[in-house]
Order: sequence, then structure tokens, then C-alpha cells
Amino acid sequence: MTVTQGNLPSTICRAGGYSESVRPPESVTEPFKEVALSAYAEPGPSSGYELDHLVPLGLGGASSVANLWPEPDDHPRPGFVNSKDVVELELHDLVCAAVEGRPHLPLVAAQALIAEDWTTATTLARRGMVGPG
Repeated sequence: MTVTQGNLPSTICRAGGYSESVRPPESVTEPFKEVALSAYAEPGPSSGYELDHLVPLGLGGASSVANLWPEPDDHPRPGFVNSKDVVELELHDLVCAAVEGRPHLPLVAAQALIAEDWTTATTLARRGMVGPG
């Protein structure tokens, strides 16, 4: 299913979550991780990387290899998240504010911001907020 601004309540903003319902299993992604590391010429063991979605599933990103890249673990200890994960969650919350009729970030804007440069996405997102629902 393609995620759009119009179907947010039944997709990425639905209670109970969305990403797990579309995430490919590790048995599919783990073999691809080695291919991706090689393609990106990333050094080090694969255990130092997470195979990440450029546009996160939680923002309607595709569940395909074209949307995957090797993200270096910047918090490799169990129980910690990578810095990009924090940005993904904040953008998700800004997009889903539309479902509650609050000022929000349009879905396509969030997708473009995180794909362009996730390190500046939340700062720029606050400038792109639009009125209630």
C-alpha cells in the first residue's frame, strides 16, 4: 500500500504501529547487508552497521532494496538507538499531528527532508509546519 497524506490514519499513524507490518524479515535483509556494505565501500564488519531505510517505513518509505543503505551504528550498545532513529520518530510525530487536527508537517515534506539530509531534517521540518489537520 502506498502511504499518502489522505490515508495516514490507516497506515503510518494507526494505533498499534505500521512499520512492523511491512518490514521485511532479517532473513531477507541480512544477506543484502553485505552487498550494500560492498556497494557503499563501507569499512569494518557488518555488525557495526544497521541496514536502514533511507525514507523510513514509519514515514511511508518503500520496503525495497532501493530504499536501503548501510547506516553506521553510532550507538552500538544494545538498548540504544542511532541518532537517525530519533529524527525518524520526531518527523513521524510531526506528520501524524495532522490526524489529530494539529499543526503538522506534510508527509511528502518529511520524506524529502529525511532523504535529502537527515541531520538537518528536524530543524527544517519546524519551518515547514502547516495549520490544523
